[in-house]
Amino acid sequence: MFFLETTRLRLIPLTSQHLSLWLRSRTLLERILGLTPEPYDLEPEYYTEVIDALQNYWLPNTERYPSQYMWFTNWEIVPKDQNISVGGIGLAGLPNDAGETMVGYSLLRKYRRQGYATEAMQELLNWAFENPNLQTVIADTHIDNHASQGVLLKNGFIKSRENDEIVRWHHQRI
Repeated sequence: MFFLETTRLRLIPLTSQHLSLWLRSRTLLERILGLTPEPYDLEPEYYTEVIDALQNYWLPNTERYPSQYMWFTNWEIVPKDQNISVGGIGLAGLPNDAGETMVGYSLLRKYRRQGYATEAMQELLNWAFENPNLQTVIADTHIDNHASQGVLLKNGFIKSRENDEIVRWHHQRI
């Protein structure tokens, strides 16, 4: 199984088979991955976003692009010392004609503010920028989600614009 690794984390990209299992049972998915099952505790609005992405983006696109699935899926964020999934991170596909893709992430509530998202973001960016076509990674945060904005700032993202609800960030290839 392909994964990325940092000092503290493993990032496991989910295949279409994994995503299909998740639709049936999150616990079953975690067991198949060799992880200890953990309650999937997100705020309702974030949970809704994740399930929407699972059904309408990750699963159809990992089936459509099986050899490039890592660009279209959720990567489970797994602290090696706990062997549980504490959240996920992922890209919105291969770079477009302008060399851009987006990134999104979420952590289960009790695992926030421990540096997991920052570390996962750094590793995923390192991997993604190995693709010579990628020039910019874009992220959106809710205007009041300062913790998420901190993750982006620590990883070299720059604020591009904002409105009453969303702040847009970008990270250029160095």
